[in-house]
Amino acid sequence: MKFLYAWLSKNQRRITGYSKEFFEDIRKVLNGYLLNPDYRLYFKKYQELHREVLGKVSYLKQAHQVQQLEKIILRRPPYNRRLTLVNLLALVLEYLEENLDEIPHYYDALYDKFSSIIDQLYTNPYIKSLDTLEAAPDQPYQRKLWKMLARLKNLKHDLDSDHQRVKQAGEEGSFIHFLFHEAFSAHHSS
Repeated sequence: MKFLYAWLSKNQRRITGYSKEFFEDIRKVLNGYLLNPDYRLYFKKYQELHREVLGKVSYLKQAHQVQQLEKIILRRPPYNRRLTLVNLLALVLEYLEENLDEIPHYYDALYDKFSSIIDQLYTNPYIKSLDTLEAAPDQPYQRKLWKMLARLKNLKHDLDSDHQRVKQAGEEGSFIHFLFHEAFSAHHSS
């Protein structure tokens, strides 16, 4: 367990840089070992270390997700082909919607990095100019971008408030109560 933790820590940058598919394969292997009921007695003997390794795997998953978003926004491979702004925003929105339940639970440093990556979108002059408009533009392309930006802003606002609630619940020690409340609310709202 100590070796696994040290290896994961040492190779953290390399592991989080892998493709989505390859990373998922690594995670499946790790979870297959770490969550295997046959090793329960062994892990019980080294509970604290087991918890640290599980935490490291969780951190790596979050870091990998943030890095995937960064690749999209900075147009790094495999997103280095010429992306239109509509395609770029569509990929960012897809990422946010796929990870909506996980993002609020990111470690603070990763959540801050996630936020700054999203903010980098607004350094694009065209996006910045559309963002200042009060109403949807008349041109179809601009209107589509404007609506996507509005969706992005709403998602980001919701994620920020959810992250704060998760963080506050963790600090107050009421995280389990928070989870039950969230599950109960979600169950009754559907």
